[in-house]
Amino acid sequence: MWACKLAFDMFHYKKDDLYEGVNDIITVGDFYKKSEGEGVHMLFI
Repeated sequence: MWACKLAFDMFHYKKDDLYEGVNDIITVGDFYKKSEGEGVHMLFI
């Protein structure tokens, strides 16, 4: 699970505010790169 960098910055969150299951804070561009490939289904919440 990844956190959205834009929301993270906009709401002035700190890494300590994140849920334990969050692996990293990434941009939308990073998200698209990580989800490249055939058969990928995206869920952006």
